[in-house]
Amino acid sequence: MTIRTHIASVVTILTTSICSFLFAVPALAAGPADGPEWRFVGDIYLWGAQVDATTTSGQQANIPFSTLIDNLEMAFMGGLGAQNNKWTAKADIIYLDVKDKGSNQIASGDVELKGWIVTPTVGYAVHNSEQARVEVLAGARYLWLDTGVTVNANGTQVFNASDSGSNWDGIVGMRADINLSPKWYLPVYFDIGAGDSKSTWQGFGGIGYRFGKVDAVAGYRYLDYAFDDSPVLDDLTFKGFIGGIRFTL
Repeated sequence: MTIRTHIASVVTILTTSICSFLFAVPALAAGPADGPEWRFVGDIYLWGAQVDATTTSGQQANIPFSTLIDNLEMAFMGGLGAQNNKWTAKADIIYLDVKDKGSNQIASGDVELKGWIVTPTVGYAVHNSEQARVEVLAGARYLWLDTGVTVNANGTQVFNASDSGSNWDGIVGMRADINLSPKWYLPVYFDIGAGDSKSTWQGFGGIGYRFGKVDAVAGYRYLDYAFDDSPVLDDLTFKGFIGGIRFTL
């Protein structure tokens, strides 16, 4: 994966304009803000993600969450952000360093995956009431991966490739908090985009509970990439349940 020289100008404009903002998790939502004052939030979460990948040779590489935890070298999931009555500046930050070795009677394989996924966005509330807050958003997703895949079958190496590079993709989407009561709410998030990647999209749905300045949120999250110029991977997917807390300052 290499950065194309024709990255859409909208990505450059958006990433430049929001780089001065703090970062936050897109999935962990809070209640509507009143007035023009900015609120700052911090998020820490755990995404119990399974990693699925398809190599350019058609081989499937699957790392379940239990294996990921067992082979995890280092990880960070969380962020910071800012929101007022209409505008929201957020970004999701994920760092993973994982290695996995697997085998059966026929084949064996090694998968090494190290990477950053950062999704900064700017959103505008098209609806903001006691019942719900609905935002349209635009932004970018940055992916940096250092990958290596080796597959052996019947004692013979059938695939061996590695790659290191980064992608920038412009994204558009929406997020909403649907209030069930003053305490309970349903956070929803979706985005889709393209650029250096052939396509990328992300979805989240869950439930949240407000304890005051701290929210607890749980749900399911899905993030997918399709590549068209990687020597290693054709497709990369992260999917699984997510839970975390959010602090409001």
